[in-house]
Amino acid sequence: FERLLSASGPTNGIIQRPSDKKVPKEVVFLSCVGSRDPENYFPYCSRICCMYTAKHAMLYKHRVPDGQAYVFYMDIRAGGKDYEEFVQRAIEEEQVLYIRG
Repeated sequence: FERLLSASGPTNGIIQRPSDKKVPKEVVFLSCVGSRDPENYFPYCSRICCMYTAKHAMLYKHRVPDGQAYVFYMDIRAGGKDYEEFVQRAIEEEQVLYIRG
């Protein structure tokens, strides 16, 4: 996603669908995929996904103000100084919808 947002990226920093070059009005971010699933994937949490997801959702909202970002997550584990506040800012100020599932 950061590559798409980059001015030197394939879309010159414009968020657009590869299929038809239109700006997506909704985006979905999936967190915790494979995390803490010792039988099939990894028994641990990577501890960085929550922050990157919040960052990417907020960047999307800044570029597409009338768009909606959704984050599907298992648990929010924003461990670090002011990390929890950063995620809260995504929810409260940018209206990113976090859906536990």
